[in-house]
Amino acid sequence: MQETEKWFDSLLKGNDGELAAASEELETAINEMSQAVGLSTLKTVDVMNRVVDSMNGNVEFLVSNSNLIDERTAAIQSNTDAIREQNRDIASKQDDMTDMQREMMRQLSEQSKLLNQAVGFFDSLQIGESFGKEFETSLLKVDVIKLRLTRWGKSVGLANLDDLGSAREIKLAPEDIPKVQDLLNEILELIADADKLSGRFKKKNPAALTMDPFVELDNTAASLHQQMDLLAKGRQGNSAVNPDDALIIYQMKDFSRLIEDTNGLVDDLIELFPAVQDEQRKICEDEVSRLKKVQNGLPLLKNVAAGQDDLLRDTVVKAIQSTTTYNNSVVFTGENYGFQVGNNVGRIGNVRFGQYQ
Repeated sequence: MQETEKWFDSLLKGNDGELAAASEELETAINEMSQAVGLSTLKTVDVMNRVVDSMNGNVEFLVSNSNLIDERTAAIQSNTDAIREQNRDIASKQDDMTDMQREMMRQLSEQSKLLNQAVGFFDSLQIGESFGKEFETSLLKVDVIKLRLTRWGKSVGLANLDDLGSAREIKLAPEDIPKVQDLLNEILELIADADKLSGRFKKKNPAALTMDPFVELDNTAASLHQQMDLLAKGRQGNSAVNPDDALIIYQMKDFSRLIEDTNGLVDDLIELFPAVQDEQRKICEDEVSRLKKVQNGLPLLKNVAAGQDDLLRDTVVKAIQSTTTYNNSVVFTGENYGFQVGNNVGRIGNVRFGQYQ
């Protein structure tokens, strides 16, 4: 028992050699392990620090990019708002333009109606029996005015203005409309004045009659009148007035004044648009091309247009000269010798061509 207690006491006090050596080895091992754990801990801390540092950098980068994204998002939002505002402005301007176009079309339509009324009144015009032999020339002068008005109307785009397709041919600027309206209204006023004079004459002469074109006109004048009427209606459309409103002129002096004053106003309308002169010339050439089909109609038309429609007169003269030159050309056949000098106007009679011997 005492030995056991001694051994146990030595064990506790570390007096046992083997045990002390073992304990020392164990302590050394523990110290080495502690050092290793400490070193590992330090390395781990270092790695963690580096990770944290790296994360901090990335976080700052992400935060920086996030701020940039926020700025760009704000800019996009601002641009989107600006685009929306611009779209609203564009829509508003489009509405304004549409309103302006509607107003412009309304005004142009009004001018076309005024032109239609003027053409319609001349188309309805009846001439009193006092005109006698002047009836034929007078009626054709009315036809010439209808041609002039519708020719002008077509050249500026007002003739038969009934849809957007015809509106594309409009040559009138907004600033032209008041001038055109004034001139067309003046023509209508001339017609109204002539109608008043006729009304007064009719009251004083209730038995006064008018002349019938189908009865009074010869074949050439009737055909010319019909073709000119078709040309005017083809350009202007239906411009007929109420039969009760038909214009009747009983006296030559009233008629002459109406024709002269109206032609003066048509001259003013034409002068307002010098840029359409070529277009009017082409339209007039088309007129004459159709009217020359009336047998012996061109000489009569030339006399009627003189002093009233210079463009029509000049175009008719050219057509007559061209036709005369063509009709009086000499065609040689067979073995002929010699030459022809110049042109002949009129007939050649008692002419013989013989072969050279």
